[in-house]
Amino acid sequence: YQASQWFITIFLATDMKFGTIVRVWDIYLNEGLKTVFRMGVGFLKYFEKSLLQSDFEQMLGLFRTGAATLDPEQYIKICFATRITHAQLAAFEKDFNRQQQKMKH
Repeated sequence: YQASQWFITIFLATDMKFGTIVRVWDIYLNEGLKTVFRMGVGFLKYFEKSLLQSDFEQMLGLFRTGAATLDPEQYIKICFATRITHAQLAAFEKDFNRQQQKMKH
């Protein structure tokens, strides 16, 4: 549920600091949809060590509260180190649709 809120609102449904949200939106308006995925993956990478050491409940807590603790510079740097292309997104979408069709039959 938390992830869907992030993606639907492009990170507005978080406790992320206003300055960080403004930067995320600036990048989103400049680069488009791939930014949403880049920021999501960047969030996971930012908290990778904590997530790997957490149980499910702790992970949910981190997803709920972690955005408020992000260091904007470090977070954006991690996000930009994550390369996601429109071609990759199209391939993921195609694979997802194929799997959905298999599940219907």
